[in-house]
Amino acid sequence: MTRSIRYLVWIAGGLVALFILAAAALFIFFDPNDFREQISSSVKKQTGRDLLIEGDISLDIFPWLAVEVGSASLGNAAGFGDEPMASFDKASLGVRVIPLILRQEVVVGAADIEGLSLNLAVNKRGVSNWADLVPEGSDDEADSAPGSSGGVDINSMSIVAASLRYVDEETGDIVVLDGVNLKLGQLKSDGSPVPVDAELSFDVQPSGLKGTLSLDTDLAFNSDSGLLQLSDLSVDSTVEGLASIPTRMSIKTDAVEVSSNESQVALQPVELSMLDMDIAVDVQPFSYEGAITPKATIAIDAFSPRSV
Repeated sequence: MTRSIRYLVWIAGGLVALFILAAAALFIFFDPNDFREQISSSVKKQTGRDLLIEGDISLDIFPWLAVEVGSASLGNAAGFGDEPMASFDKASLGVRVIPLILRQEVVVGAADIEGLSLNLAVNKRGVSNWADLVPEGSDDEADSAPGSSGGVDINSMSIVAASLRYVDEETGDIVVLDGVNLKLGQLKSDGSPVPVDAELSFDVQPSGLKGTLSLDTDLAFNSDSGLLQLSDLSVDSTVEGLASIPTRMSIKTDAVEVSSNESQVALQPVELSMLDMDIAVDVQPFSYEGAITPKATIAIDAFSPRSV
């Protein structure tokens, strides 16, 4: 080993040791719970919303930069009542340190959230309670921002016992999703397929439709091509409000492709089963820009009108 290489090894070893010592000191002497007020004040300054952190905050440094936060809530926009816009019972996120520093790769061990509750609303003037959280022109800035040389790798993601309530005072629509459980496998930005399982119950007013729904598919997204793919999609649902008794429905298709670059959706033939009828649907590719007007050919197998 030449002298120059030996020096480089010593320097690298010294930097690693220094980093470990600094991380140990930070872990021993730093308590993230001491900074609750500063965090809340910063959120208040940036958004005008009140952030209340009631649960404990825990922090791990190495080899994962891991954060876990107990119950917390974010206040609503002015004019939308006192109920928090968002709250959760527990949230955790872990990012591996070395790939982030050396290769600018975001490697997430797990991203989990429990008891998430979202209250979304649109008032009679058509203003939403989340509009003030999205800066104007943010999409354009994101498109023009220089890309990172690294990738994104999330080992798993889960949402447990979540709920969502959407109220549109302009149209009178009310949508409630409850008991939302969502689990995703390893998620990458290179188009690798990811298993997705989801289940929820829903209540849609004033239509009076309510029921349960479960979904199973493999999801793939390629950030370079902007192509989102759902493979082996299967949706099973029980709906009340379509008939005098609960109606069981199932939808199956080999693939759904959504191209964000071309704003187009393409579906493989769809198999629909409902009211003791088996229906085959062949949908032509269509654009989701503006008014969505897909065209489809529908074929229905022989069925018993009496049973329907």
